[in-house]
Amino acid sequence: IAPVRASNQLKVYETVSGGVERTIDLHGVRVAMLRKAQLVPGDETSGLLCLRISHRYDMVLRLSSGLPEMLHSIEQYLSSLSINVSKEVLAQSMIMADVVTKKDRQKVVESFFRTLFKVTTTAAESGKRGNTFKAASRKRMCERMAMNTELTRAEFAEAMGMVPSSIFVEQVFRYVDKDKSGTVSFQEFYQFLVLFTQGSLDTKTEMLFAIYDVDGDGVLSRDDFSTMLGHLAEQGGETVGKEKLDSLLGQ
Repeated sequence: IAPVRASNQLKVYETVSGGVERTIDLHGVRVAMLRKAQLVPGDETSGLLCLRISHRYDMVLRLSSGLPEMLHSIEQYLSSLSINVSKEVLAQSMIMADVVTKKDRQKVVESFFRTLFKVTTTAAESGKRGNTFKAASRKRMCERMAMNTELTRAEFAEAMGMVPSSIFVEQVFRYVDKDKSGTVSFQEFYQFLVLFTQGSLDTKTEMLFAIYDVDGDGVLSRDDFSTMLGHLAEQGGETVGKEKLDSLLGQ
């Protein structure tokens, strides 16, 4: 596991291949919990370490040595990002019984989109966009966990069929994340879909302007279009050179 300070991330590497197994985005995170358990009574160097962050599945490490150093390293890095870290010492069985797995998280995200589709469809059919969200959340939604779920950038990118590092994903995510929490809530995603599918031409134009204004200077420059088109092409498996971009932009 290694911190990536430039991008506020934690990368988890596979022990055999050395490849990246998981990247944890820490943008907007304010609170984290570290849990540890000793595997062998009296042995402080080996054990189980669990990192829990809201709206993400847990990271669990089983260490045969170096437990105190790893715990200190993670805690220091999180603290350097102004993340409030709490710590617990529990029995291994208690940690594993309560762990949030990747499969658990996937089920929550699936419920999120099922519920979102239901609410959005109801809004489109009724034409009462202003009240449908509240009515549905009050009367029709049994999936309370889905309503309280917030998507990470990786989950948001997966829903769009793109990679999290895409400039397009970053721009859309930044636009949808109105409260700048580093995650997209149910209501934020719902409002984005309503705007995208039912908004006026003016509101859609404003949305696209904000998304394509990569440098955020309030002006859509040639560089903004060039950057966005290049990254969108890469998502489709193509590499667009400068000459082709110039041609597309009508140099």
